[in-house]
Amino acid sequence: MTLHDIDKTLIAIGAAALRRDFECAHALEDKLFRDVLAEIAKGKGAQGELAKAALKSRELAFARWTA
Repeated sequence: MTLHDIDKTLIAIGAAALRRDFECAHALEDKLFRDVLAEIAKGKGAQGELAKAALKSRELAFARWTA
């Protein structure tokens, strides 16, 4: 996982939110967090930077819910 991967996912989350597909946006956010945590658990790379980048998703305004 790279910062570029996270940026692409943030764009996808934002696009889903704009479509008002909040369930999709929330699922993508959950997956992003799982992927970043898995990468951090490996102990490789810039874990702090990955975590900070992933947490940018919390700045996106959408209803967080799943069916």
